[in-house]
Amino acid sequence: RQDAVMQQVFNIMNGLLACNKQTAGLLIRTYKIVPLSQRSGILEWVDNSMPIGDYLIGDGESIEAAHTTFNPDDISPSRCRIEFKNAANLSHENKLRVYNNICKKFHPVFHKFFENSFVQPAVWYERRRAYTYSVATASMCGYILGLGDRHVSNILIDKSTAEVIHIDFGIAFEQGLVLPTPESVPFRLTRDIEAGMGVSGI
Repeated sequence: RQDAVMQQVFNIMNGLLACNKQTAGLLIRTYKIVPLSQRSGILEWVDNSMPIGDYLIGDGESIEAAHTTFNPDDISPSRCRIEFKNAANLSHENKLRVYNNICKKFHPVFHKFFENSFVQPAVWYERRRAYTYSVATASMCGYILGLGDRHVSNILIDKSTAEVIHIDFGIAFEQGLVLPTPESVPFRLTRDIEAGMGVSGI
């Protein structure tokens, strides 16, 4: 039911964005949800899309990890996770030091999605711009609505238009702030998300 409510709110926001000349090109991708009971419902399958995480670290089956393919000399995503998990009990300064060391050994790669999927320069430019606009719109609206749990398995990318599609809205309206480990970031803008925007970044 909460997912259905969020889609309704996104549709209202799309209407508001369409009313203003300066924001008319901005859009939050939505999909249909029909709740049937407290514990069941029907979700629209979003065709031709994939979780960003599947592209970046693979799905363990048919999709090879972009990080491994394009940056073979970097440490693995699982190694990054282990190193940062081992720093859990350190001070903030030492955690930051560990994080910065990981960043030196693990480089963003999401720009390769655009280079390999859209080989014509004009198409590449349009898709990269559509991606940037959709990330910006979803980030602003997600911040207003207090969306949490925005990891790369909950953000899909449309393989045709390169727009992002957010799914799984179980944590919204600032609920992330009361989790055992509170979510303090306003939206997801990691190095890989920014890499997809091109050399100019944000």
